[in-house]
Amino acid sequence: IVGNRNHQFIYNCVKHFKAYDPQMEIDILSYETKKLVYPNDYLYDNIYCPIIPVILTKNRYTNCIARHFVLKKLLKTLGQYDYVHVHYVEKPLQALIDEFLDNIRGKIIVSVWGSDFLKRNDSDRNAIKKQFLHSYKIAFTSAKSKSEFCNYYNDNCIAKKTCSFKLGLEPLVFLDKVSRDDFNLNITVGYNARHNQCHIEILESLRNLEVSKTNIQLLLPLTY
Repeated sequence: IVGNRNHQFIYNCVKHFKAYDPQMEIDILSYETKKLVYPNDYLYDNIYCPIIPVILTKNRYTNCIARHFVLKKLLKTLGQYDYVHVHYVEKPLQALIDEFLDNIRGKIIVSVWGSDFLKRNDSDRNAIKKQFLHSYKIAFTSAKSKSEFCNYYNDNCIAKKTCSFKLGLEPLVFLDKVSRDDFNLNITVGYNARHNQCHIEILESLRNLEVSKTNIQLLLPLTY
């Protein structure tokens, strides 16, 4: 797997695979440049990261440049795999797409989560097209993302590789257990903890609405 090893989409995916086949071996190439330990690291058989000297992590630019060269070297050391599953098409891999395709040995699956494609400009979308052309499967978590992706590239070679892939978020399971009997209205604000979900703005706007005077329940899924 290629992606952030501490992201819920990824480690829940690995949990599912391990539950299906406990003997399945899963390595991960993560993007952390520091030596970190996460609670779900036990899920992975081997963890590879582009670790760089601490002094270079202090500055955003030196961190990116150093990671680029260490990651480039790391790609040449990876062994043979049955499948290589890339989660979320990120900038570090985009910059090394040729090296990635030259050195990775195994069928490539790319999972497009949404914003990694929808928020990209035309230049970035064209840059990552090569990865999709070389993929065995291209998986999507929503029908909307899949449709916009296929319409944008308008390439039958790419379109025929697409499929749907559902990933679980454990905190969202809680929402199914929330009782609605005691409230006139349930309002869910956003789906993650990022600022562009506009939590504060939405909560402030409720002050000026009649809805704020009713018996409501606010749900803020700060899932990642």
